[in-house]
Parts: sequence; C-alpha cells; structure tokens
Amino acid sequence: LIYDIYEGPKYYHRNVDWVGNELVNDSTLSNAFNIQNGDVFSLEKFNFSLFQNVSSLYMDKGYLNVSLAHNFHHVKNDSIDVLFNITENNIVKVRKIIIKGNEKTNESVIRREVDIYPGDVFNRTKFINVRTKIMLLNFFENVIPDIVPVSEDEVDLVVEVIEKGVGQANFSMGWNKVQGFNGGGGFQLPNFLGRGQTISLSYNRGLSGSSTYSNTNTSSSNNVSQSFSISFFEPALYDTPNMIGLSYSYYETPSSRTISGLDIKSSSVSLRLGRRKLNWPDDNFKVSWVFTKSVKKYSANEEQNLLNAFPYISSNNIESSNNIFEFQSSGVSLSQIITRRSLNHPEFPTQGSDFTWDFTYSGGFLGGFEDYLKNIFSFNFFIPITEKITIGNLFKFGNIERTSDNSIIPPQKYFVMGGSGIPYGEMLRGYPENSVGPYYYENNYPVGGKLLSRYSIEGRFLLSPNPTMYGFVFLDAGNVWSGYNTIDPYHLKRSAGFGIRLYMPMLGLIGYDIGYGFDPSSFGDSDSPWGWDHHLIFGAGMN
Repeated sequence: LIYDIYEGPKYYHRNVDWVGNELVNDSTLSNAFNIQNGDVFSLEKFNFSLFQNVSSLYMDKGYLNVSLAHNFHHVKNDSIDVLFNITENNIVKVRKIIIKGNEKTNESVIRREVDIYPGDVFNRTKFINVRTKIMLLNFFENVIPDIVPVSEDEVDLVVEVIEKGVGQANFSMGWNKVQGFNGGGGFQLPNFLGRGQTISLSYNRGLSGSSTYSNTNTSSSNNVSQSFSISFFEPALYDTPNMIGLSYSYYETPSSRTISGLDIKSSSVSLRLGRRKLNWPDDNFKVSWVFTKSVKKYSANEEQNLLNAFPYISSNNIESSNNIFEFQSSGVSLSQIITRRSLNHPEFPTQGSDFTWDFTYSGGFLGGFEDYLKNIFSFNFFIPITEKITIGNLFKFGNIERTSDNSIIPPQKYFVMGGSGIPYGEMLRGYPENSVGPYYYENNYPVGGKLLSRYSIEGRFLLSPNPTMYGFVFLDAGNVWSGYNTIDPYHLKRSAGFGIRLYMPMLGLIGYDIGYGFDPSSFGDSDSPWGWDHHLIFGAGMN
C-alpha cells in the first residue's frame, strides 16, 4: 500500500498583539512569550511559552485566575497573527496550608520548607519550589502539591508526601587491585524520631598486604587501618533556620596506607554552627562554621623517618618507646562552608546546580602546631535531555598553603587523587587509589599535592525511579601538583568508562565503575597508559 500524506503548508509567526493587560506591559509579555516574528509556528512551543512563561508573570503576583484567551488569524497561506485577549481578574490569597501523608515525619519538618504562609498572596514559583525543597530532604519518595480553590479570592495549598524508609544500616566497601578491600559498617538515622535530625555512627576497617608507597623506608607494625565516627546534626534548631551539630572521629592508618610512610593515629571533635535559607543572594544558600580540635600521633621505626617527613621539627619533639619513635601534634581549625543547592532531586537530579566553597584556617591565633590555609571549590550542574537522561558536570579545585615557617601541615590534609576516593582522597576513575601525582615531596618524602584540579562529565540515564538506579558513561580528567609554579592545566590524567549506581533504602549507595586510564599511573610504567581499572563502591557517599 502506498499512502500519499499531505502535511499542509508551513506557517510562520508574523504579529503578536496583547489586549486587556494592565498589570504587565506589552514588551514584558512579548519577551516572556519568546516567539519572534518569522519563527516557524509550533503548537507545542506555543502552549509551553503561553502557560509556562506568560501565565507565570501573573500567577507569581497572585493572579491565579488570569484568562489568556487567544485567536489565530491566518494571513495568506504562510503567516499567522495572534491576538491575546487577557482578563486579569482578581488577586488570590492563601487561606490554609495543609500537610498530608506524613505518618512518621513531624509536620513541622515539612512546614518549615514551605516559604508560603496563610494570608500571603499566591505565588506560583514559590509553590513549585516547595516540592523541590521537600524532596531534597530525601525523606520522601514523592511530594505532590495541589491547589484547592475556596472562593474567588482564596485557595488552600495542599502538600501530600509519600514517605520512604530513611534509616540505613550502612555497610561501606571499596576495592581496588593495589590496596585490596576497604569496608565497614554502621547506621544512619537521617530523620531521627521524625524530627529531621541526623544521628550516624560508623566503623570502617581496611587490610593491605604490602606497602603501596615503595619509595619510603618505614615499616609498619601492622597493615590494618580502622576508623570510627559518631555525629549528631540538627538542621533547624527550634524550627528556626539555625543549624547545630557535634561529631567525634578517630582513625588509625598504617604506613602501608599512607603517602607519608608513617603510622598515624588521630582523634578529633568538631562543633558545627550554621544558618540556612539565607535571604541573600537567595534562600538556596546556607553557611556553616566548623570548629575542630584534633590530636595526631605519628610513629615510625626510625627517628630519621619522622625528621624527614617533618623538616620543621627536631629530636626534642620526638619521643621513643620500645624502639618506636613518636611525634605528636595538635591542631585547632575553623572552617567556613558556603553552599548553594538547587537540584530538583536528591538522588537523580536532571537539572539545577550544587556549589560549595570550603575555607579552613588552622593554627595562628587559634593555637596548635598546624598553621595552614586550605580552600576547596566545587561546582556541579546538570543539563536535562529528557526526564530520564541528563548530563552531569563537575568542576573541583583546591589549594593548601603553610602560613608559618615553623609549623607543619598534616600529611592527610594534602591532596591525593585516583580511584573511587575510598578510604580517602579525590575520585579519578580508571586509576588505582591515590596514584595520581606527582606528589609534593618534603625532604624526599611524598606528602600529596598542594593544588588539585578535576573535571568530570557524565551522561546519566535512569533505569528505575524507586529504588533509584541509573547507569552512566563518564570522562574524567584531573591532577595534583606541588604548587603554582608547577601547575599545568594541559597535563591532566584522563580516563573514560561506564558504571552503575543503586540507592537501597537500608544499604545506601551501591556502585560499580569500570574505567580506562589513558595516562601513566604512579604505580605503573611511566611511559604506558595505566589501562583498565575497576572500583566497587558500597554504602559510600557520592564524590
């Protein structure tokens, strides 16, 4: 069978006229309509521009019942004039805000994310943003906002939530072919007693068979690393935008797992204060200050190893016992963290951005033996392709500098890169953990880098919305350098590959990546690409 399909003539926009608009002038309406003379007529684009862009100008000012009647006038056989007859009607106010579906979560946890109040003029954009802000709490499978007319000038706003299990028995595990397995467990209660508070406890343990950093002369008494942490966080103290948190952490790492080649034991306590919903530049910003007091103990079998690792100390700072030499330092730091998060989903965002600036001042007038400044900038944004496909972009830059000639920077504060970022460091898939350099050397001891730069792009495609599961392909590029005099933005370690992520309600994040490193690694032939490497992630956060 042969079908002869006649699609008809193609029409072009010619003139657009507005009648009846008193609140908004013609030029503002035309700019929002965003269809120019000579554009090909598309009914889909026409309706989107009219109801998404033009109607928002009125609904954001409370004119919920605005009428945007329009007529098409065909001119000859190829042009269309559009006449809009606008009836603005009256302003609508909010009578009540009704919360539904919250069986476990206190109503106040939801209501404090709603920036519209009874008696306010209705605002369409604010009401749409309510869903995004509540979803970002990550307590709910879905949030369904609705508008219920009460009279010609009043409406009720209904926010219905569908709760999900948010308590996690957290098991974390990472694997790479150089260091072997890193794993542990714990639990996290991100909505403790339905109040939006977070309590978490974790314990991690790792085992390596041999020293990763063969250019050090230190031998460790054991190859086991372990860490413990416990924390409490209140995001809205007394239902205000004020935040408070308290945490304690302890870890010990053998020389086979440290770049410095030293056994390290550290304990620290932190107090966090902050405020969210800042009014400037917008209410997506929040700021917090973290005060941290820490004590670290470095040990080696030979005194000279400590002196080499810390050129700014002397034998008077080192104690010995049973042929083990130890150096102890204390640090006091204050960090200011500014974040802005406008993602549309906590686990699979398709649009929006996430910005963080973490600035740390340590030592100086605060005291301690660790004097340095550290900055980390990260910016992550998403470009939507469809509802299930998005392009994610991540930029990250960091630097650290000593502020006194007679102090130290803890080796673990320097930047390292490679692999999945487990148990520490910056992710760069397709390479072994912490293998990307060159590292900054103090007295011929590697201590990581003073500068870090990384860029990643991912094409993500949603496989399941509940539980959230998505696959992706990625391109990574990054490096660490010893300082600004050696930085080379054109000399980056590059990789490409694919992976999958799954968020399980009781287990957290599960992921698996396979990447190909196009450049040499510190653990391989300096003239050959590293090749294929794979990384297992279980229960860890996104990096």
